[in-house]
Amino acid sequence: MVDQAKFLQLIKTKGPVVPVDLTKETGMNTIFIGAIFSDMISKGLLQISNMKMGGSPLYYLKEHTYRLQDFAKFLNEKDKRTYDLLKEKKVLRDIDQTPLVRVSLTNIKDFAVPLRVNISEQQQELFWKWYLLSTEDAERIIRSMVGKPKLESPQQQQTELPKAPQSQPEPPQPVPEQKQSLPPPSATTPPSPKSQPSPKPVVQETLALLEPKIEEKPTEKKQEKRELDTKTETPSFIIPKQEPDSKLYKQAKKFFDHKEIILENIQANKKGNDIEAIAQVPSAVGHLIFYCRILQKTRVSDADLNASYIRAQHKKLPALLLVDGELSKKAKDMVENEFKHSMVVRLI
Repeated sequence: MVDQAKFLQLIKTKGPVVPVDLTKETGMNTIFIGAIFSDMISKGLLQISNMKMGGSPLYYLKEHTYRLQDFAKFLNEKDKRTYDLLKEKKVLRDIDQTPLVRVSLTNIKDFAVPLRVNISEQQQELFWKWYLLSTEDAERIIRSMVGKPKLESPQQQQTELPKAPQSQPEPPQPVPEQKQSLPPPSATTPPSPKSQPSPKPVVQETLALLEPKIEEKPTEKKQEKRELDTKTETPSFIIPKQEPDSKLYKQAKKFFDHKEIILENIQANKKGNDIEAIAQVPSAVGHLIFYCRILQKTRVSDADLNASYIRAQHKKLPALLLVDGELSKKAKDMVENEFKHSMVVRLI
């Protein structure tokens, strides 16, 4: 069994780390350490960053989130300028930024949290808040940015007068305000907000949107990944009642038997040239779990590597790819750099 408490203690002492930082203390290589980290993330023991150091993300404890700032110096020049601007202003209004800053904000996901805010019943805007800023403080700043220009109207001034004059704004042209002043039931349901000026209900609607909308962008990416998975897996893969009888599987099985690797949940496409499974890889600290893909292809491209990596990430496991064929030049470069700490590739 892997002593995860030892890893937690090391990370608590060191702060955010990449797998190579713990090779000396643990005596393990980066692949095994990455597999252990993946398991700890699935259990909620560790957090993982979006930015990467030498091709690997940072792994850290939740209470060390503030220490991600120590690695902002490694951002590229444009993203670093955006980082400094957001850290200074705390909240940025997307429509007020240059196209370059807008793109940069989407790149620094560890520090920029997207907020979708209802400015009015028919208008919604995107804001970005500093990742350490509380939602309450962000609300206060957003109110100061949009409250006066967006909510000022003759009706607003009238709603600040005693309740009797509120019957006068009904004949004038304010259509949206009539909906807020007419229904007494809504006033009885939340009495405190309705007794205040009209801007506050609007901001309260904003607050209700902050939480769900924060996750809106990441979920879109997750959906894209799931779409990729369904396109590559669901239509073509079947679960055989027994081990595949293809030449590729027999060739790969010799490799697994020699390494004492155990395969589970084996799936293969109809042609038998693309097989995937869950692999238990023996190590000095016990069996490590990998997502395994066995691919027979004359020339394996970077797209094949990306597809394998996405499937592994979807299962929250490190990737083990066995290839019967050759890697393209770009694929070799990705194995040596981008996937150096997150994917094992072997030719069979």
